[in-house]
Amino acid sequence: HERWTDVFNVPFTAPGWQGPDVFGEISEERMIEFERRRHMAGSLRERILFLPCATSKVNDMGLFAYPACYQLEASLKMDAAVAGRWEIEVLPFTPPHSRPMAYWDRLWERILYDVQSRAPRVVAFSLYGWSLEPSLRLARALRVSLPGTLLLAGGPEVTEREDFVDRWDVFDVLIEGDGEVPLAALLRRLAAGEEIAGIPSTSWRDAHGWHHAPRSRCET
Repeated sequence: HERWTDVFNVPFTAPGWQGPDVFGEISEERMIEFERRRHMAGSLRERILFLPCATSKVNDMGLFAYPACYQLEASLKMDAAVAGRWEIEVLPFTPPHSRPMAYWDRLWERILYDVQSRAPRVVAFSLYGWSLEPSLRLARALRVSLPGTLLLAGGPEVTEREDFVDRWDVFDVLIEGDGEVPLAALLRRLAAGEEIAGIPSTSWRDAHGWHHAPRSRCET
């Protein structure tokens, strides 16, 4: 695995974790703790966490620039089969581009700790031009720190899936176009322990590499 210092070039020392080597080998005890957190408080529901990147000139002007994740959240909560099995949360993150370098390590640590403490089964990114670089950076760190979490991406930057995976091979699943229907199908299958292969408008990878299902007919 990549180490934390290889991903952001800073050590990880957020509250509750045991020093900078947390992004090296993931111990069995830590994986058990992740599972315990998922099922704590009497809930047997899995968690999907949307991570919209709240940074751009649009956001600096105080305008709402990432509605897609909230639209998906609302749609999923209206699906009884999904809402009954999944905790659905949107957690915007703001990368420290506008801060002095001395603050970068602590701000990234806070972002990673906020995600890890929720122990999500799925983390979803909505990729726009302004959010691509920091989202990829965060996804690479999560790939190391939460190896059992499924990383999913959609949004305008995921329009040519075959080209996308050739350039950025960090995610597990891609959704092209409108995400409400394929994402709900994906979550239902995961909750039922079924294979996620073949859902229209999605790409997924397995031991044999990437596979790309055609876009749904209603979108083409």
